Amino acid sequence: FILSLLDRVAFHYYLYWRFGWFDIMMHLIGGIAICLVSAYAYWEWQKEKFPNSANSNERNDVATDRQFFFRLNLGFILTAGLGWEIFEVWVDRIVRFDLANVAKDLLFGIIGSLSAGLFVLWIHNHKLKKLK
Repeated sequence: FILSLLDRVAFHYYLYWRFGWFDIMMHLIGGIAICLVSAYAYWEWQKEKFPNSANSNERNDVATDRQFFFRLNLGFILTAGLGWEIFEVWVDRIVRFDLANVAKDLLFGIIGSLSAGLFVLWIHNHKLKKLK
């Protein structure tokens, strides 16, 4: 919702054209949003896979599969990012296709998503240490 609102405001006030960094910021925020969706999907999958350990007060012995989490996160951001870039090119047929812009947008989406993923895992590990 917030990303959509920011996008509408940016188009209305020509922020994408006034400030070159605004597009980068939007892709970072988009990457963070996608990471939160993938983290939610991952934790819900964990609850279904290990139903008895989800509500336990003792330390969860099931190790967080960090590699799987990052692959899931990367899959979500690449799917959403590539989908968005294809949509952008399709809608903006008048404007020439700019591979450098597409690569930059995907890069900053991935950076935002993986940064948020590291933060989510750090919070998760911090909570596990408190349960000890």
